[in-house]
Amino acid sequence: MQAKISEFKNHTPGLVVCIFTGILAAFVSKVTMIPVMLLAIIIGLLLHALNSISIFKDGINWSSRGLLYAGVALMGLRIDLTDLSQIGFMAPLFVIITLIITLLVGYLIARILGQPKDFSILMGGAVGICGVSAAAAICSALEDNPLRDAQLAITVAGITVLSTLAMLLYPFISNALNLNILESGIFMGGGIHNVSQAVGAGYAVSNEAGDLAVVFKLIRVSMLLPVIIIISLIWGKSSSTPYPNLRSKLRASTPPFLIVFCLLALLSCLNIIPDLAKNAGNISAHWALIISLVAIGIKTDMKLVMKVGAKPLTIMTLTTIFMGAMLLIGVSIIT
Repeated sequence: MQAKISEFKNHTPGLVVCIFTGILAAFVSKVTMIPVMLLAIIIGLLLHALNSISIFKDGINWSSRGLLYAGVALMGLRIDLTDLSQIGFMAPLFVIITLIITLLVGYLIARILGQPKDFSILMGGAVGICGVSAAAAICSALEDNPLRDAQLAITVAGITVLSTLAMLLYPFISNALNLNILESGIFMGGGIHNVSQAVGAGYAVSNEAGDLAVVFKLIRVSMLLPVIIIISLIWGKSSSTPYPNLRSKLRASTPPFLIVFCLLALLSCLNIIPDLAKNAGNISAHWALIISLVAIGIKTDMKLVMKVGAKPLTIMTLTTIFMGAMLLIGVSIIT
């Protein structure tokens, strides 16, 4: 008990710094309309010097891991598949197929351009699934490496910029191509990375398109679970350790946050969790991710980020263009 109290005291200064910096990022976001997740990373990067101060280090380290896992786990509350009956079978299936192909294409593009395996998975998954949240979840499941925080930082920054650009451009593309409500919903929800930007773009077209964009976006979010399970089994922590059977490997490779995510997703889909609790969980997840991204920014040395280079942004841009093109071609066939 004494050890726990001592550990909490050690974490408090760094945690408080990350919390107040997260609040600052949220305030600046409201004033400037710049996405808060991007601001959290940027402000954190500007405060990198704090990582060398011993009194802050433990709290910053814990925030970058513990809160990250907590935020991803609580995302399970956002999964609700009850609305799928309104849109048929083919459209959701097409969005899932597009997601899988995009993830694989993004991975292949990154590998062709010389990026490490783990970083390639991270970028492909961030574009294909659900942006920042997917990046955080995938990063949590992968093996630790010296460039991990730098890779996550550059992925979050790149994916947020691309998602914001897509939010601004996709409604104009939708109108220019005379897409109907269903087609617009598929294009926005199936092709924009972060949830907030996908929703914003959908409602920029119409309320009906916005409602559908939410549904298709949450279909992509729901795919986070099986993707993380596969990554954990094949490439994740302890994946190189020999186990006597698949069950042993599954038990050792499945992160605790993934179990919580799965449980909350199941309870959410069964409508067991009250709306008040869901809202509280969603707000908590949002703030946990903001604070953890601040901590990741503080921990990240810009010299390491520069080692990552501009190539990742090119990779994510090409993957995003591929995903958008596939969706536009597909909606003309299935609708």
